[in-house]
Amino acid sequence: MRKIIYILFIGLVFASCEENSVDQITADNAGDWSGTYSGDAMGTWQMTITEDGDVNGTAILDNESFVISGGVEPDGSIIVNNALIELEFIGSLMNQKANGTWKTPNSSGSWDGIKDN
Repeated sequence: MRKIIYILFIGLVFASCEENSVDQITADNAGDWSGTYSGDAMGTWQMTITEDGDVNGTAILDNESFVISGGVEPDGSIIVNNALIELEFIGSLMNQKANGTWKTPNSSGSWDGIKDN
């Protein structure tokens, strides 16, 4: 009986540690981010990430601004897009740095940036 209680206790400790680290990663990513993208087209982007992992921002191409939105997973992977021009940014956030790839039906490239606050 003691062994079963010990095993359950250890399981709860690991489960709570995992949840805390996931919450911390999401909280670490919350805030304002900005950067550039390059490849077949070049421009800038900015986004705000909430503590829930929701993303809203803009991508600027040829002096035209496009709304981007999406989400960040607890592991730092991010996907944001703009359905109107079929623009998609896929990448990761880690240690206040962001990078990944972007694509539209006719072009693609890479992007990077940093956390502003």
